[in-house]
Amino acid sequence: MAQAPYLGQQVADVAPGSLLRFVAYKAAWRGRELIAVPAEYPSTRTCSGCGSLHDMPLGRRMLSCGCGVRMGRDENAAVNLYRYPEEPGNRTREGATRGETGSCGGGRKPVVGPGR
Repeated sequence: MAQAPYLGQQVADVAPGSLLRFVAYKAAWRGRELIAVPAEYPSTRTCSGCGSLHDMPLGRRMLSCGCGVRMGRDENAAVNLYRYPEEPGNRTREGATRGETGSCGGGRKPVVGPGR
């Protein structure tokens, strides 16, 4: 974000803690839930279909898993971050997870955009 022409200077001027506080305020204002994901969470290396870990050096742009999932590393990370609250160890809500239901990621992909 800091490399965007106009927004970059504003992001650089605000301390990361203040930025997080602003985002949390806006999320609460719009009735959304803000979930903090730890920096060490392996969202890029984890297959969004079966959950297995892969070796993903920075030069590797595609994830190909034995379960049939083949997608870009950023798209895979986005799906994993979308599902983060549903995983058993990270649970914030009640309900079955993809591991408990036997879903292997073949269903619909999450759509994230304005107003969602």
